[in-house]
Parts: sequence; C-alpha cells; structure tokens
Amino acid sequence: MNNNTTCIQPSMISSMALPIIYILLCIVGVLETLSLNGYFNKIGKKTSTHTYLSHLVTANLLVCSAMPFMSIYFLKGFQWEYQSAQCRVVNFLGTLSMHVSMFVSLLILSWIAISRYATLMQKDSLQETTSCYEKIFYGHLLKKFRQPNFARKLCIYIWGVVLGIIIPVTIYYSVIEATEGEESLCYNRQMELGAMISQIAGLIGTTFIGFSF
Repeated sequence: MNNNTTCIQPSMISSMALPIIYILLCIVGVLETLSLNGYFNKIGKKTSTHTYLSHLVTANLLVCSAMPFMSIYFLKGFQWEYQSAQCRVVNFLGTLSMHVSMFVSLLILSWIAISRYATLMQKDSLQETTSCYEKIFYGHLLKKFRQPNFARKLCIYIWGVVLGIIIPVTIYYSVIEATEGEESLCYNRQMELGAMISQIAGLIGTTFIGFSF
C-alpha cells in the first residue's frame, strides 16, 4: 500500500449497524409500497394527488432496491478490491438509485404541496373578496397542478430530467473518477467523498434540496 492510498477502516457502526438498518428499511419500504398499491387499485376515480403519490411510491421502491446493495457495501466493501466487479456494480447501482429516488421524491413532494395549495386557492377564488390577481394566478397556473393529465406528464418529465442529469454523472464517477485513484480496497475515502466532479454535483444537489424545501 503506497502513500497515496486512502483506504479507511470502517467503524463498528458502519460494518454492523448500517447493513441491518438498510435491510430493515428495505423491508418496511417494500411492505409500505405493496399496501399503497393495493389502496390505489381500489380507488375508482384517480385525481392528480393519486398520480403524484403513485410516482412517489415508485421512487420509494427504487430507493428500496438500492438498500441491499448499500448494505452489502458496508458489510463487505472493506474486503473487496477497489477495481473488482462487486465494488463497481454496488457503487454504480447504489449511487444511481439513491440519488434518482431522492431528487424525484423531493420534486414530487413539492408538486403535491402546490396541488394542495391550489385546492385552497380554488375555494378562496369563489369568494367575492378574492382579488383579480389571485383568480388569474389560480386559473392559469395553480389549476394545472390539480389536473390528472398535467400531473402525469409532469411526473414523466421529472423522471426524464433527473435520469438525464444523474446517469451521466454516475457513469463518469464510476468509470472515470473511480479509475484515477490508487486505492486498493473498495471502502476508501474517495469512494465515500467522491472526487472533484462528484463533489461539485453533490454541492449542486444540496443547494437544490434547500431550494425545494
């Protein structure tokens, strides 16, 4: 192991507690998804809120699919070679699934909040004291978020944009940045923190999360 190697030893929490937590979260998430799907199938008329929630459930199922990979990474990552197939697959799938699900979920939650606000605006717009600006704001913008067809197109657009941004960054990180280091083990500092491009993307993502809230 040379001086440039940045392998780190996992703590007891990383190697034991995190795998168990990820597996438990995966089981709970899958059960929750199945129960919600059963609920949606019994609904006759689906509103825009149901459309948003169905895509939110899909994002939740996606992140659940990444949790077993993250569990294996924290359990066995410090034993794998850095350039091994296991390390590359777990790193790529785990990173891709977690980030896509996170950003899609944040956006859809934002649209749900706007849709609920549009419902309140609809009630207020019926009152005589409602200003002309509020009526126009509801009629030309907010009202669309309550339309199932618009909600469906918006969710598809969200998935396309998020996948179009995150997939290239993840591929670059897995193919280019992962081969630039001289680490010997999969669990290392660069894998945890990322190189320059990954850190810039993470900063942009953090800013986006703050903007969504």
